Amino acid sequence: GSSNGVSRKGNNFTVSTLTPLKKKIGCPRIVSGKTTVTNSSGNAMELDFDPLGGENCDRIAKITYKDRTRTITLR
Repeated sequence: GSSNGVSRKGNNFTVSTLTPLKKKIGCPRIVSGKTTVTNSSGNAMELDFDPLGGENCDRIAKITYKDRTRTITLR
């Protein structure tokens, strides 16, 4: 699926689901799945909620933007 929105700075964006987002009972976080966020200029960022595999109940995610990848901790 996909969704559209406007950022706090007034920029339009679209979020598309690449692989289904999954939650587990007893875990308040998404444990797996991938999305792409595309801004109005066409720049896209991929967000992977399970970069380490195993569908762990953690806050670790991976962002890929313009062939650069960074592991992040979600709030």
